[in-house]
Amino acid sequence: MKSKNLLAFLLLAIVTAPSAIAQSVHDLVGVTNTLYALSVFTPTDSTVYVYQGARGGNLKTPSLQYDSAIVYTYNGGYTPYTLNLKSFNSDDTVFINRGFTWNDTTATWVLASKDNFFYDAPIHRDTDIIKQVIISGTFQNTYEYKNIFDASNNLVNQRTWKWSGSFWDSFSYSIYTYDTHNNLTQLITKTWDNVLRRYNNTDSIIYAFNSLNQDTVTMLFTYDPMVMNYLPAAITTYRYDGAGRDILNIYSVATGGPGIILPSQRDSINYNSDNNVTTIYSQSFDMPTNKFINHKLYTWTYNANKDAKTYTSNSWNGGAYMPLNGQDVQTRYYYRDTSHHLDAGNTIATGNYVHLFPVPAAGYVNIDLKWSVAQPFTIAVYDMQGRLVKQWGQAATNSLTRQLPISDLPSGNYTIRIQGTASQLTQKLVIQH
Repeated sequence: MKSKNLLAFLLLAIVTAPSAIAQSVHDLVGVTNTLYALSVFTPTDSTVYVYQGARGGNLKTPSLQYDSAIVYTYNGGYTPYTLNLKSFNSDDTVFINRGFTWNDTTATWVLASKDNFFYDAPIHRDTDIIKQVIISGTFQNTYEYKNIFDASNNLVNQRTWKWSGSFWDSFSYSIYTYDTHNNLTQLITKTWDNVLRRYNNTDSIIYAFNSLNQDTVTMLFTYDPMVMNYLPAAITTYRYDGAGRDILNIYSVATGGPGIILPSQRDSINYNSDNNVTTIYSQSFDMPTNKFINHKLYTWTYNANKDAKTYTSNSWNGGAYMPLNGQDVQTRYYYRDTSHHLDAGNTIATGNYVHLFPVPAAGYVNIDLKWSVAQPFTIAVYDMQGRLVKQWGQAATNSLTRQLPISDLPSGNYTIRIQGTASQLTQKLVIQH
């Protein structure tokens, strides 16, 4: 069968998931995306998550430890598109992630790729990641990421290698610098020149913090080989309220010539009493009038458990915000209640947890964390290629509530890793501007 009703898929995920101890009371089992077209929000795709053993979670738990995730595309009905199957070590770290594609002709899944993860001991830092794809029926290497950490578990160097067909060749090199609080203060990226056989400077990102370890400015510089120097390309500034919440982000980009930075966008962020974002008003800078004008409105709703229920975008249309055909989206999230499966003494065996909200995030993400043992730690954000893109440091504590600005990161999926001296937590982060 190539097409099914989405509700049937969601119910299947709920019914077939085992009744073992789950990591959260409300596990995320489905996400549906729609695009406004022909005056209605029309389905585009959906994802269904299935858990096994003690694994579970949602977008606010230590990690979304799903065993399989199936993406369906919509064309009058939901059709399978891609499948991810994970294999776990005994400590619930992933050591293989297999990717499959759906074959409509045979109505079967076809193995297409495999990611292999290698960790050090006893901290379980991912020191090596090898990506492979199926070519002519056999696995062929594509990329390898080698990570080097310092004594504070900060990623200081990452080398990316590309498979040439017979050997690993250099591809890119990233250098990370931190302050005494383990905040990431600079990221320098270099790319490999196959002709000159050397690394060339590509870009540099500078991160500035205030006395509360909050981001205040993020500056992107790109390297110009003609002048043999870095030139400013983009700047993001952050403003906070008395509760430490990010309430205003201003973006500027180089548009008027080399080194000339002009305003581009301004986002104003509002919250509810639970510190969940409710709206983001996004304005674009209009050069002729030299002022910001309305552009987008992003709205989130939440269920009784304070989990994200819907995310909706609307466009400014001459006097009011409204969905426009082909431009605006709505995402819905579905959960299962696993409270009847939980053992009161073993809800979270380690006593460690982290909640991230809102979901998806846009200008910022809130983090609510608790350790069973007080310890210093770092909060790092990685993109889907395993590259570190942001990091903050934190002095020893057993709990933390903090807002992290991520407005300078492109929309997409990321991983937040919280590395303490005694424990580690990971969590999926979805950014949708």
